Amino acid sequence: VTCDIFPFDRSQGIVNTGSSNVIHVKGINGLAFSANSKVLYTLGLDSTGINYVIYQYDLTASNVVATEKVLTAPDFISSVDELALAHLILGLDNKIYLARNKSEFIGVINNPEYLNSPASPNACNFVFNGFRLKYDADCDGINSLMGFPNFPTLVGDDNNKGIGFRALDC
Repeated sequence: VTCDIFPFDRSQGIVNTGSSNVIHVKGINGLAFSANSKVLYTLGLDSTGINYVIYQYDLTASNVVATEKVLTAPDFISSVDELALAHLILGLDNKIYLARNKSEFIGVINNPEYLNSPASPNACNFVFNGFRLKYDADCDGINSLMGFPNFPTLVGDDNNKGIGFRALDC
């Protein structure tokens, strides 16, 4: 599966399908834009076509394709399992969350508007084990699965500005 992302002129409502500035993501398994729409993150196959990784693109660059970077973090493990890195979603707190299938952890890109560079290889502050899901005895524990609901809602008070979901059925 390949996903092509084309430039879009919002003022005229035109998709530029003739652009040479097209991102081709092989084996795409998810994508999310930063809150300012200037940075794109995708889940897809690496250059070997074996491992699934997270890519970052600077959408403000004249050559978007040339800005492609693979996200790394001290605790990051790429995967040969296309379902292991399951879904990306922009949260209400402007962080991007990574669902990890059958994992008790959610990955987090804490500063998705910051571009990684050789001088700052994790400027976006990607944390693979971003946070552990709460244990729920009624559900025999909690694990992330294939993705997130389409409509995330803020859970908690003003001190808890992350994303939160409650399982309706165990």
